Amino acid sequence: MRTKNHIEFLKHLNDNLSNNPFYVKLFNTIGDLIDEQIGEPLSQLARARSTKHIKRGDYIKVDGVFGKVAHLRHIHDDVGTPLDEITIQLNNGQTLSTVRRALQDRKTLIDQSRVMGLDYYSDYLKDEDLARVADYISAYWPKNGQPEFIKFIGFVKSLSLDMEQLWTRDKGDNATSDDPVISAYDVLEPKDSSTNPVWLGGTWYPTSHVEITYDALISSNIDDDLILLFYTLAPIHLVLERISGSLNVDLSYSLIGVMDLQQVESGYIKI
Repeated sequence: MRTKNHIEFLKHLNDNLSNNPFYVKLFNTIGDLIDEQIGEPLSQLARARSTKHIKRGDYIKVDGVFGKVAHLRHIHDDVGTPLDEITIQLNNGQTLSTVRRALQDRKTLIDQSRVMGLDYYSDYLKDEDLARVADYISAYWPKNGQPEFIKFIGFVKSLSLDMEQLWTRDKGDNATSDDPVISAYDVLEPKDSSTNPVWLGGTWYPTSHVEITYDALISSNIDDDLILLFYTLAPIHLVLERISGSLNVDLSYSLIGVMDLQQVESGYIKI
C-alpha cells in the first residue's frame, strides 16, 4: 500500500540471516514480488473511485528506496500511452524521479464512467478522455439537456466546439406535404442580421437542426466519436446537420495588404 509504514521484510530477519547475502537477496526479491503482485493491485483497488491510483503524498519505491510523492507531471510515450513523471522526496531531502502510469487502467476508467451515469464506450476516447468523464460528469449532470452539453463534449474530447441553431425559409402549406422533395428544407443556415423571423413578418423560422463548429487551428482531430457523443448527450429533439471547421483570424494582421492596405479594426473572422 502507498503508506509511510511500508512493510520491509529485511527488518524482520534475525542478525544471522540479515547478514547473510543469500537471505538478503531472497527476501528483497520476495518483497519486490509481493509489492508487484499484491501491493500494487491492492493500492489500485483502494482507489477504484479515483481516476489516479498514485497521488501527491503517497509513498512509493523508486530505485529500491521509498519516498513521498512530491510532484506528478503528465507525459506520453512514443505510442501515446498516458504516463506521469513522478518525483519522490527522500528523508534526507534528496529527490528521485521515475516514469509510471498514475492513471487507472482503461477498464477501471470505463467502469467509473458507467457508475457515474454515462454508460458509453468508444475506441475513439483516449484514457485521458475517460478520466475527464469520470472526474467531471457528476458536475455536468445538473446542466444535462441544456446548451452546455456541447461544451462538455468539447471538454472531454479536448476540442474547441460551438453549436448554432439552423434556420430555414417558411414554405407555407407545402411544408406539410408527404412528398419528401417538397417538404425537405431548401436551406439550413445560422441566424444572421438578414434572417427575418416569421413572427416579425419575415419568412424564416428556427428548426431543430444544429451545426457544430470547431476551431480548426486548435482542434484538428475530429472523428466519428463527436457524432456519437452528440446523440448520447444532446436533447432528443436536436438533429446534427453538419460539422464545420472554422479559422479565427486576427484581422489587424491577416488582412493588411489584402484590402488596399486600409486600416482594419482588430477582430476575428470565421472562414
